[in-house]
Amino acid sequence: MDEAARHGSVKHRHGRADITGETALLMKTLTPSHSTEHPPRRVLMISHAFPPTGGSGVQRTAKFARYLPEFGWQPIVFSADAVADLPRDESLVRELPADLDHRVRRAVHPVHAARRVVRSLRDGIGTHTVIARCLDRLDRSIQRVGYRAAAWSIPDDALPWAIASLPALRRIIRRERIDAIYSTFSPASNHLLAWLLKRRSGLPWVADFRDLWTDNFDFRESRTRRWLEGRFLESADAVTGVSDDQARILAGHVPGREGKFATIPNGADAADFAGLDRASLRKELQIPHDRFVLSYVGSFVASAEPRPILDGLEAFVQTLTDRARFEFRLVGTVPASILRYVRRSGVQPKMTGYVSHARAVREMVAADCLLLGNATTGMNCESVLPGKLFEYFAAGRPIVHIGPSSGATDAMIRKCQAGVTVPPDAGSISGSLNIMWRRWLQGDPPGGCTPDRLAPYTRRNLTRDLATVLDDVVAAAPGHVSSAGIRASTSRRSRGSSAAATCHTMSQSI
Repeated sequence: MDEAARHGSVKHRHGRADITGETALLMKTLTPSHSTEHPPRRVLMISHAFPPTGGSGVQRTAKFARYLPEFGWQPIVFSADAVADLPRDESLVRELPADLDHRVRRAVHPVHAARRVVRSLRDGIGTHTVIARCLDRLDRSIQRVGYRAAAWSIPDDALPWAIASLPALRRIIRRERIDAIYSTFSPASNHLLAWLLKRRSGLPWVADFRDLWTDNFDFRESRTRRWLEGRFLESADAVTGVSDDQARILAGHVPGREGKFATIPNGADAADFAGLDRASLRKELQIPHDRFVLSYVGSFVASAEPRPILDGLEAFVQTLTDRARFEFRLVGTVPASILRYVRRSGVQPKMTGYVSHARAVREMVAADCLLLGNATTGMNCESVLPGKLFEYFAAGRPIVHIGPSSGATDAMIRKCQAGVTVPPDAGSISGSLNIMWRRWLQGDPPGGCTPDRLAPYTRRNLTRDLATVLDDVVAAAPGHVSSAGIRASTSRRSRGSSAAATCHTMSQSI
């Protein structure tokens, strides 16, 4: 009896949307560069958070897993069954590649388990009673304990899951004839597992950094974490970052080995936007056709400079003579600390709370203008290139970006001719929104990113780049990739087909 039969499996059949119009242009590819004469290689992908766990952080690895089979690589994904404080999003499961082999290890964390119990009790007695308010306070107290525990956990609070997962991962490598290992940060426990597996198996390892770790603007000093990051960067056969600046910063930790560092940006999946009609979406979302809609899609967190954004919006709203024709939509979670500020402001946004990825895409397409916030102070904040930016591009709407004017995000917006960047002060934000508003009133709204400019940043094309990196590290094993290897190969776009698998998704509990 095979492992799937011993542990049980859940099978889902998923259809694919018809692809028409401009989206089809983004999905066109040429003859595959990978030979079909040989069986696909296998890559073990370690990602603590993976669908059906939701949130923006799961998108990158999920899309890699979706498209890798087209380029000669069969992924086996290993994740936690759920991640505390991250939502569950079934719409992401429907976006997964058809024959994905996904295996999970249950994540147990005392603080998270305690919060689940408290929330269950609160939900059972209603939200407006004295006991419910006491349970809310208890939940916040437990959350603070969790934050302190996470600060002391090395490398992070996913360590118990990582320790429990190691034996199962060793079995997968032994039984499944794995050719390479891929892991993604964060959490750093993903890289810790990959590092330990590489030391034991000798398999080539690609370490992906969706964000900086010890060089990030919100990093709390820890010598142990810095030491660990150094070991990871030295041991990995290839390291990928989401922007040139971040790849350069990471390479600075291992002088003389810059050749194994490559940039693979985040991107957008054309299939997610296929067949979406803006007029129909505005009806679906109950947005009047004669209303100017400004939308911020994603978590409205402190790093996105929410207070200057709200101050700028309030100044903009005060200049409007027809306030009823303007609507600001906050699509995503708003932390309690920011929510109080939102309610005190004069903006009066429509807040949706967390929505599925499919709904978030619809909100982007339905908007007249999209708002994006990035940190403007702190170490290396100018290197940030958020994944949400590329989905904004795919929506084709103009962008107002509040962030560093010389950073990676601003450079990408200018390259794609998709909007403007303004500093985080009320006057600049209000002024840029007034320009958008007046042009909308005149029937001449500014355009967004066009399909031809987005084409290099589709998830399929970016996955082709990852497949090239994987090919290179396997070809170079057991040695390291040469200084001319990975960077040169990722700068060349190999050709690939858009053929898709049509079987089923399998989730195995280990």
